[in-house]
Amino acid sequence: MSLEKRIKISELPFYEGKSATLAGFVKEIRKAKHLIFIVLREQSGEVQVFFSKEEVSFLSLTRESVVKVTGLVQRNSDNGNYELKGESLTTLSLSKPIPIEIGEEKSDERHRMRYRYIDLRRKSLQESIRFYSTSRHIASNYLHSKGFLEISTPALSFQSREGAHTFSTMPTKHIRQSFTLSQSPQLYKQLLMIGGFERYFQFANCFRAEELREDRQYEFMQLDLEMSFSHRKELFDLIEGLLRQVLSKLPEHLKGEITFNTLTYWEALEKYGTDKPDTRYPNLIINLTDHLPKELGEVYCFGLIFRGEFSHPEDILSNIEQGLKYSSVDKEGKIEGSQEE
Repeated sequence: MSLEKRIKISELPFYEGKSATLAGFVKEIRKAKHLIFIVLREQSGEVQVFFSKEEVSFLSLTRESVVKVTGLVQRNSDNGNYELKGESLTTLSLSKPIPIEIGEEKSDERHRMRYRYIDLRRKSLQESIRFYSTSRHIASNYLHSKGFLEISTPALSFQSREGAHTFSTMPTKHIRQSFTLSQSPQLYKQLLMIGGFERYFQFANCFRAEELREDRQYEFMQLDLEMSFSHRKELFDLIEGLLRQVLSKLPEHLKGEITFNTLTYWEALEKYGTDKPDTRYPNLIINLTDHLPKELGEVYCFGLIFRGEFSHPEDILSNIEQGLKYSSVDKEGKIEGSQEE
């Protein structure tokens, strides 16, 4: 079946008033009184194709089948979208009833993973993977423009003390040496710096045999870079510029003002109690030590202010640590709580 004349859906504006051939998945089939409508989906977008019932019959066509359609490209007078007035349809691969719903995560995750090849057709996954590809391309171009070299380092490595558990290969009849899968390119990029490669980066596959959690998997990819003869401000400016380049390609409804606030290590500990804070958290730690009477000696006092209505504030504190004191102020200004006089 020849597909030499096939165009992408995104190219339809260039073919208005002309015949065009498309190929893709059947997302939806609707039947009206005299017409049959098909929503065709492929990587570049979606388009509606309509046929007259007198011209063609789709008795055996199913959702997610792969088809080739040819028709006249025209604009819908109601919404201005491009559509195809179908002339012919050829089924390239007839789909069996699909085992999962391709809507936005309507099926159980384990079930979706079993049929991952179908689940990958979901719009949100398609957009995420395309954005990843675009981001990687932008980052590579940006770093090359800053004098960086992209250098790939080995995934097979030797045991090192990097603070995480590792995956190891098993010796075989032909290869008696056991290797570990690289936790990070740390040692290799240091060798590159010693070797005179002053600016390096790579998209590195890393492996860590640690308990799974939301932000840690057995295998993950990271943008890894290293610079010689550098300083903190140069590094901050580089990363901020990179993030601005990538985030500028987000869909319009996700874009916002891009600002980078700087916290010192001690400021982070003093305000948030951790060196990796979520700065969206509104309830900052307040140091009250300077307001204590001097006769108390070396006593430290810190507080948190929670804004809102809490019927049982002691329950909140009990989840943090026993013995904490609290005060609450109602709308009339009345103070209650477990504070000591």
